[in-house]
Amino acid sequence: MKSLLGQSGTGPEKVLQEVRNAFTEIKYAKTPFDFEIPEVFRAVSKADEIWFDNVGKVGCVPAEYADLGRCNWKGEPAFYCSNDSHIPLFEVRPKSGEFVVVSGWTSNLNQKQDPDIPIIFNGVAFGVESILKSPQNPSLQKLLWKDDVFQKQTPEVFKDISRCMGELYVKSSDDFQNLYWLTSAIAKVFFDDLAFDGRGSGINGIIYPSVAGEFSGVNTVFTEDFFYRHLRLCSASMYQIIEANQAKNEYKVRAVKSSTKFDKNGNLTWEYSKDKNVVGLFSPGILPQSGEIEPLELEN
Repeated sequence: MKSLLGQSGTGPEKVLQEVRNAFTEIKYAKTPFDFEIPEVFRAVSKADEIWFDNVGKVGCVPAEYADLGRCNWKGEPAFYCSNDSHIPLFEVRPKSGEFVVVSGWTSNLNQKQDPDIPIIFNGVAFGVESILKSPQNPSLQKLLWKDDVFQKQTPEVFKDISRCMGELYVKSSDDFQNLYWLTSAIAKVFFDDLAFDGRGSGINGIIYPSVAGEFSGVNTVFTEDFFYRHLRLCSASMYQIIEANQAKNEYKVRAVKSSTKFDKNGNLTWEYSKDKNVVGLFSPGILPQSGEIEPLELEN
């Protein structure tokens, strides 16, 4: 599969067919897990804070605005998020002066803001060995050690394919031509084609390491259908980027306002924070000192 990187004249359809052929030839299979995550986080950055007026602006991107991504084709939306509230800010790489909204999402089975009921989804993890090099949630860590790549009965060719996919999911699209064609084709095969354990259906989500977060957390991508069926917004906090050093992955941010309410049309009600104008520094290297990005304490 790696040979498809950098090939001229290669289109996404050809890459997808090559991935399908490779999996079919070796009868590739990967055991999924029922993952449980209390809450996931997503970030969106824009130049104008007024733009963030509706839940739809911070949720899954509509099809007409969905660009090619690591796990989705152009025009085919997917919901990208993380189990860590800091990671999404690094993933969107905001510029100085821009406004960033970090939103928290939980299972729609929760009636309150607190995520008492976890998000449960059928999924797989790519780059398991890279993920396990950093401290993770104990339950996630325990589950990932059961991945096929560590099991004696797993054919070596399956382990090779899994490790190859793991390597692809930690590479940068700046360094490899066609990278997203390949990684999105792999995701498409898992989401659309593969059936697991005789259940006759594919998966809802894929977990992979966060390169932008310097492996301090993991990213998760859900299908558009899963997002609309199972997730609900529980919080949104807005920050302004005072200074962005993308080379060092460091951002000085100013707290602006927060929202935990929206009406039946999805219109957000924003309230200014008591912490407004407080500037903090966020970088993967200083996460323990930076505090959590969470719903801001509001003014009375």
